Amino acid sequence: MWDERKSNSEKQAKNSSGSNYQKTSTIPTKTSRHKSSMDTINFEYRTAEGIEGNYTVQVYKGITGNIHGWCDEREDTREFRIDRIKNDSITRVETGEIMTVKEWRKLMRENNIKKRALTT
Repeated sequence: MWDERKSNSEKQAKNSSGSNYQKTSTIPTKTSRHKSSMDTINFEYRTAEGIEGNYTVQVYKGITGNIHGWCDEREDTREFRIDRIKNDSITRVETGEIMTVKEWRKLMRENNIKKRALTT
C-alpha cells in the first residue's frame, strides 16, 4: 500500500509540473521516533487473526498496560497486547538481553526513576 501511495504521489508531481520532481513525504521517520523511545525490543507475537510474526518495536509507552511504539516491520505506530507475546519473552535490541515482560517492565521503571533523579 505504501508503494502504491508513493507511486501515485510521484505521478501527480510529475503530471502537475511536467518534470520528474518527487514530492517529499511529511510522515515522521522512524529515526525521529526513536529519539523519544524508552527502549527498542524484539519479540514473537500472535495477532488476533492468529498470524504469528517477529516484531521490532521502539517503545514509547508500555511500563503498564499494552506496549505502544514504532513497529519497524509495519513502519507505523502500533499497540501490542502483552498476552499475545509468545513465550512471554522480550529481547532488548541494544544489549541482546532476553527477559520476561515483567522483568523488562521492572527494568524500565528503574531506568525512569534513575532518569528523574538525575534531572532534579
